[in-house]
Amino acid sequence: MVIGLVTLSSASMMILSRTHSSRQMQLQYSIPDQPDSLHDLRENTKFFRDANSQESFVAVMSPSERSIKSPSQQRISQKVSVRESIANFEKDTFLKRRTLLNGRTRKKATSLPTFPAPIKLPFPIFVASLFKSGTTTINAYFQCGGQRSVHWETDEGERTGKCLYENVRDGEDPFAGCGDYDIWTDNSFIRAPSLCWDPSVTSLDAIYQAYPNATILLAVRDSLAWTRSVIRWGKLFERLRTCRNLWPNQPQKILLDVEDIQDFYKWQIQHVRDFAAAHPSMTFLEVSLEDNATASILEEKIGIPASCWGKHNENDKQRLTKDKLEALVKLPQPIEELNS
Repeated sequence: MVIGLVTLSSASMMILSRTHSSRQMQLQYSIPDQPDSLHDLRENTKFFRDANSQESFVAVMSPSERSIKSPSQQRISQKVSVRESIANFEKDTFLKRRTLLNGRTRKKATSLPTFPAPIKLPFPIFVASLFKSGTTTINAYFQCGGQRSVHWETDEGERTGKCLYENVRDGEDPFAGCGDYDIWTDNSFIRAPSLCWDPSVTSLDAIYQAYPNATILLAVRDSLAWTRSVIRWGKLFERLRTCRNLWPNQPQKILLDVEDIQDFYKWQIQHVRDFAAAHPSMTFLEVSLEDNATASILEEKIGIPASCWGKHNENDKQRLTKDKLEALVKLPQPIEELNS
């Protein structure tokens, strides 16, 4: 079987070349019967979409069908869904030149496949993991699989957490107007001390009401390791410890200490688990960041290759100096261990 593609004969076909003035483009690209790798697919496949209907088509044709010279005579045997085909087009056209936001650093998106791997989980996928719980890694994993995943802010630089917060506050669909994404990671919105909001803490029910068959993905790590990571991130810890409404069981203190932040993380994990158990129509997947089997588990449960799973968001510039750490908190363990 050969994967090729055909375009619509509609006069509204999207013009891909600035110098091409005709609106009735009929182009065909084909690849070998048995491509050696995903790289072959990525380098040799093109996607097109209708500028008016926002539809694009991917055809699966036999060699005899492909040999017909007139594209209008070729039979389309498979039409990919509108959402997936648009994603394919955008990945192929823009993704290699785009940079991915990775914390405060940017990495070139040169290794992301054009063809999305099959996803076994229902959309939308809400990643209920807190910041510093692998959200950047999860986002990179889905993007490596060609999926439309967003982390912290949209491609246009808008904060997803702010958008979700305002929607929930106004009783709207949580994801409405926040970007055309299927996977949502790191959706917190913190304006300490008055506003410290994360949908996994206060607004899971709003997501359920809008999407009763959605997926909740929870990546967990050791609570002390998470606390250390938050402290190393400096400004994040300074904001959290001044929050007045971080979680329902929060101690009434002017400043939270290390143990309080750690207790918050433990509470949040159990809260998400309890919510998922009480809402069986939703799909729930929990993985451990510290488990070597996580990559293979994700491939089995989601469908994206294990090779897409890796560690991200290690930025030494965000780490505080020893003196700064000691000025912030009375640590329960030596600084050397904290930064190890």
